[in-house]
Amino acid sequence: MFTLKSLFALLVLTLVSVAFAQEPALTATVPAYGNPDCPIMGKKASSTLFVDTEMGRIYICCAPCIKKIRSDVATAMKSAYPVVKKLNNAICPVSGKPLTAEATSVVIQGLEVGLCCDKCEEVARKNHQLTLAKAHDPKLKLVENKKCPVDGSEVDSNAIVIVGNEIIRLSSLRHMSDIVKDPAVALKKAQTDAQQPHKETEAKDGK
Repeated sequence: MFTLKSLFALLVLTLVSVAFAQEPALTATVPAYGNPDCPIMGKKASSTLFVDTEMGRIYICCAPCIKKIRSDVATAMKSAYPVVKKLNNAICPVSGKPLTAEATSVVIQGLEVGLCCDKCEEVARKNHQLTLAKAHDPKLKLVENKKCPVDGSEVDSNAIVIVGNEIIRLSSLRHMSDIVKDPAVALKKAQTDAQQPHKETEAKDGK
């Protein structure tokens, strides 16, 4: 025979079960705003083969194109992204401040991104993939992890992955196969690392 107390307990258990059942599983994605064709060969660019430059990321079709890209970055970038499109973001992706009439901008991978001031340009260029991701979605939060959740080594400033609504850095995007297996574990490791005391070191550059 059910009592009022037992009915209340059953109701609470049901509500908790429904809440957990409706909670979506975390997914891991690499934000990409790349060129469809290789600027060197004109072939379809690979989604995993690219060159990171001071002007952003250029996707290519094969490894031999890397040297040619680096020999003339400006020309390769113009060929990869021939048309500059204004992103019209309302929030600075570097400072998180709303853009005002005094706002400036930076062009990364053919996208004109609004910045709150000139001081943000250097950071925006160095962290170009993070800049583009946060400019597209200002609700994304960066987990300030200094170590890769997969191999424990120093992170790459532009090897980023979005897990849920948070961004974590990796030492290399080659670790994505490990991340997608259990994004929640990777996120937890990154969050734990972010809470640890680290020497003031910057994320390494490169691919």
